[in-house]
Amino acid sequence: METDLGFPGSLWTEDLCARFSAFARTSKEQLFIIAPFITRHGLEAVSRDVSAPNVRVITTWNVPDLVSGSSDLSIYPYLRSRRWELRLHRSLHAKLLVQDWRSAIISTANITQSGLGILAEGNVECAHLIKQLASADRRWLFWLLCDSVPVNDESYAFYCVDSSSARGAAPKRVLFTEAPVAHESSTHADAARLPATRSPKQLLSNLVTASCGTQSLSPEALQATLHDVHLFGLAPMGSVPVTPELLRDRFFDLAIVQNVLRFIDEGRYFGELKRWLRTFLSGGIAPTRPELTTCTQVLLTWIIGCSGGAYRVERPHHSQRIVRIPGLSRRGGIGFLNGEELYDNRSFEAPAYRTAGH
Repeated sequence: METDLGFPGSLWTEDLCARFSAFARTSKEQLFIIAPFITRHGLEAVSRDVSAPNVRVITTWNVPDLVSGSSDLSIYPYLRSRRWELRLHRSLHAKLLVQDWRSAIISTANITQSGLGILAEGNVECAHLIKQLASADRRWLFWLLCDSVPVNDESYAFYCVDSSSARGAAPKRVLFTEAPVAHESSTHADAARLPATRSPKQLLSNLVTASCGTQSLSPEALQATLHDVHLFGLAPMGSVPVTPELLRDRFFDLAIVQNVLRFIDEGRYFGELKRWLRTFLSGGIAPTRPELTTCTQVLLTWIIGCSGGAYRVERPHHSQRIVRIPGLSRRGGIGFLNGEELYDNRSFEAPAYRTAGH
């Protein structure tokens, strides 16, 4: 039989590089390239002609593999130059390409010269095209994304130094948790430590949408959702249901939120909170004035939505002021289940300065 890409047979055993490249090239919006071993030459061969605006590569970096050349650090600057995202997964063994959340190539081959058959003496590999992914397949892919961590300049530099120091010595295996992350206990925190979705209600809605697979999230909404899954430490692969109560507790456990609540304990105007955030967020990339306004709106929306009535926004003299209601516990209820959004941020999904992978 003929496949959609014009190659005979249902099991592909030859010309894997050409077939993978043809598949990737026809992606319209989103492409996922997933394999434990990916080299720069292999990745370029597959992705050279890709025009899809949203590409995510998921792989695994262990120092022994980087030293031996099985994995390749140089894929990060290549992806960064094209504004594509690189993510790392600690126990990845799956090898597949996914096109627009609809179809996929499942393969035994890694994205390397040997795996793709670019070298004269390549590996013996095979692959299969799945034309239509089921809802369960898309749900699995979404939680695989959630269980991976984006690479940025800092973590890339960490791996560069660590793999260089291992050359000429017995290479060690770097634990996944050893790569640098933002610490909540620092004096200043960048805005990546705040929610990216515009409200807790929106995050729960995005999780349901992505998990059910009935419709795909926009790239911006997906990026914001992935950010918040990591921020709140939500369970990978959906093993623990994300309830409003869990989301409320994880939000109020954030150190930056606890600092905000101390600041607004006796009531603060919107402008005061905005100025406080500008100072507190000085440890990261400085947000623009419009971004800072949106960031403040989102933070207030989360506080009001998660507090179950313990906080409210007043408007004396036409200025917004958040106040705490005496005698009410902020963990005593959920205010966003039937409530309206505090702000109409319909266009707000994922500010680039907070959720970009670099």
